[in-house]
Amino acid sequence: MRICNTRTYGSILAAGTICLLLLLFAWALPFGLRVLPGGATRVEHVREAIATIDGRQELVTLPHTFRGLEPGTDIRLTFQVYEAEPFSMLVKGVYSPFTVTCNGARLSTYGEPGTYPAFLTDPPTSLQVVNLPAVPYTDKLRTITVTYKMPQTRASLPVVPFAVSNMAGVFRGEFRWLILGFLLECTLVLVGILLLLLAGLSHHVAHSQKMLLYLGLFFLAVGLWNVGENDFSIFVFRNPTFLYLLTFSGLFFIVAPLYGFALQAVTFRWHRVPAHDGPARARELPSFPLV
Repeated sequence: MRICNTRTYGSILAAGTICLLLLLFAWALPFGLRVLPGGATRVEHVREAIATIDGRQELVTLPHTFRGLEPGTDIRLTFQVYEAEPFSMLVKGVYSPFTVTCNGARLSTYGEPGTYPAFLTDPPTSLQVVNLPAVPYTDKLRTITVTYKMPQTRASLPVVPFAVSNMAGVFRGEFRWLILGFLLECTLVLVGILLLLLAGLSHHVAHSQKMLLYLGLFFLAVGLWNVGENDFSIFVFRNPTFLYLLTFSGLFFIVAPLYGFALQAVTFRWHRVPAHDGPARARELPSFPLV
């Protein structure tokens, strides 16, 4: 029986190692290939914009966090891009709907009512790639406006710099910065699943099974939480609501397996000591041996 169990564990660990290597290969492969047809151009970041709030204008440097505003207040950021060729721009909304216009023409919107579940007061955090068409060379100076609304449930609104490039450049920029963290988070999910399988296949003492079970659930919860928080996940799942639910489900579930693992790792023993006052009775006090 022990030989059979050992072989089973070895097979599972081997399969997990192969999956991890495949993930690493998938991460390394695009560095030698073009991510999307047409090749990637250099990514430029818009770090200054004119913010208009209630008719007042000020020059802000991105990243910038807006605070002290009433929920629903419009925050309009205006900047100019000197480019006649078509290009793409990455816009991030942190629990805030936004609208993107170019020379007064609306190009994209996010977070309108009905596009996310009604039980959410604010739309989930999301990234959007906005494609801007080509214009005549005589009109290559484009005025772009991104209008945010102050969230209902948060006291601040962070705004990050806008990345400007072609589609391949925007994707490659996010890929290089975020893919390593994304793979590590997927590895946590994989380790959690492997530990759950080991707990299910274990025929030993129930104590060992429970420790593997709780540890696997903990790794799984941490991995799912971080996958949901990673901005690169939106390029994979393309569903901000799903990532929102994934993030907070993992975050709120972390405590349960951690508590269960602590109960299994620490043996609680109780002994009775006599009371020094009152009638003859005894009090129970815990001790926490770690062995």
